[in-house]
Amino acid sequence: MLVGAWPDAGFTILIFVAWVPLLLLADKEHNRIRFFLFALLSMFIWNAGTTWWIWNATAAGAIGAIIANSFLMTIPLWGFHTFKTKYGNKSGLISLVAFWLSFECIHLNWQLSWPWLTLGNVFSTKTNWVQWYEFTGVSGGSLWVLLTNILIFLFIKTRGKSVALLSTTVGVLLLPIGLSYLVHPGAPEAKATTNVVIVQPNIDPYTEKFDVA
Repeated sequence: MLVGAWPDAGFTILIFVAWVPLLLLADKEHNRIRFFLFALLSMFIWNAGTTWWIWNATAAGAIGAIIANSFLMTIPLWGFHTFKTKYGNKSGLISLVAFWLSFECIHLNWQLSWPWLTLGNVFSTKTNWVQWYEFTGVSGGSLWVLLTNILIFLFIKTRGKSVALLSTTVGVLLLPIGLSYLVHPGAPEAKATTNVVIVQPNIDPYTEKFDVA
């Protein structure tokens, strides 16, 4: 579902339930090693399904990037499972939000930065949903995704019996979209045109730009 939700696949709505299977797994699986391996597999599928195109530039680089990023993404999930096992469901779910947003912040501000899979970027083709990014940045979208998935997970755990939880989930899902239309109500685009010139040097970057001899 994470792969299907990403912009190149186009099923954006899936992002609001894409984390639910992992949350259900964490609720059932108490062995930390097994959960780590399941989470690692999930992150690997997500990375491979959305960043396979690196292979067109370098096969070794693609394999290295996909495996390394999968491991990095599994760390906050493993931390969440550890907190949940030790301190209970509530603390675990809070830690998931804290750990994942911290991971994304670090991942955007170090030498191994890889922003393509920041959760908030999933709405890059649905900009009319997230005009409030001007206040929160892309991390606001990541928080929105995590909260919605957590609420749906909790609603499933109640077997659909909690009306209050259902109302909260619908509110958290729809209110940001409504706010987005308030922030930018869809004013007509200006009719002015701009001429843009793009200059591409006629060189082969693999053999001419860098001399590795």
